[in-house]
Amino acid sequence: RRWLQYSVRGLLLFMLLASLPMSWFAVRAEEARRQAEAIEVLRKFPGGVRYDYECAKQKIPPGPTWLHDRLGIDFFARIEFICPGGGKRFTDAEMAHVGVLKGLKSLRLGGAAISDEGMKHLTSLHNLKSLEMRATSVTEDGIARLREALPECGIR
Repeated sequence: RRWLQYSVRGLLLFMLLASLPMSWFAVRAEEARRQAEAIEVLRKFPGGVRYDYECAKQKIPPGPTWLHDRLGIDFFARIEFICPGGGKRFTDAEMAHVGVLKGLKSLRLGGAAISDEGMKHLTSLHNLKSLEMRATSVTEDGIARLREALPECGIR
């Protein structure tokens, strides 16, 4: 019966080591859920939304295919590119959904009805490398604030 005896320290260490991968999984699952919700909104607009594996010219997302059905593609892949069409229908409200896409590298906004308020959602996207804006209501002051928040991003 001695093999069933554990020290409190040993149990605490086991719980700590077991909780680390579980906490990573929970955080990643929450990010995937938010990304899936954002994609659902963004796919309503004509234009392009591409995952990282699509930008790398791969046909299937990374990870085991049997887990894609259970966890979703958004658990394994991140959105890298968005070019929403729809012109004036794409507004500051949709920019809130863009702001949760932490893996976003390229964003093209042509003719969108966005303002400085909508651009605030992009300040946490540190992976963003390219931002193209044409015919928007974003002011020079809003662009300057965005350049300050994202110094690595090429803003045109």
